[in-house]
Amino acid sequence: MNTIKVNNYDLPVREFQGQRVTTFRDIDAVHNRPEGTARKRFNDNQKHFLEGTDYFVRNPDEAAREYGIIAPNGIKLITESGYLMLVKSFTDDLAWMVQRQLVNGYFRARVDEERKRVYPVKASSLGEAVNWAKLQHTVQKEQGSAAWKRAAAFERTAQQFGIDIIPDFVEPPKWEDQQLALTAAPTMLIGHVDTIAMGQQQVSQGKQE
Repeated sequence: MNTIKVNNYDLPVREFQGQRVTTFRDIDAVHNRPEGTARKRFNDNQKHFLEGTDYFVRNPDEAAREYGIIAPNGIKLITESGYLMLVKSFTDDLAWMVQRQLVNGYFRARVDEERKRVYPVKASSLGEAVNWAKLQHTVQKEQGSAAWKRAAAFERTAQQFGIDIIPDFVEPPKWEDQQLALTAAPTMLIGHVDTIAMGQQQVSQGKQE
């Protein structure tokens, strides 16, 4: 099992449902607290902790199979939010230092790893490219995107995955031309009105003369 050094303690890296978690025993160890301290803090304030958000519960079989932990009564896996709630009462200088190390170097390290992960540009199969294009299409359609925008997104996906498509696959409307026409129309209309008015005025003056 991989570990991360926190306050000279080799903290085992444990994950559950895509996020880093830890145990009461590990929290006591990194904070140099007597074993049972974190569990007592939890039991005293359990009504404030939300299962599925601040902690997860695994039964004895799951604990042994997933983490190699022998726990006759099962275990509670503590998330980042649960950890921060637990250690509110740990206010000594060491506790503040350990909290920063544990949050930045352990809990949030997985998020940083995901951001740095390089995903392949080319699709490993045509099916993978099609599935991605379908997902894009569904999201854009639900957002009310115009058909030509969905086509443009598909074209970019095809280029990313190295798929050749016809040159005129995307035919976006000439919005700029339309906008210019709409902008110019009132001005042109005003000009025509002015011309007509001037002509009528000249005719009127001619009759008077």
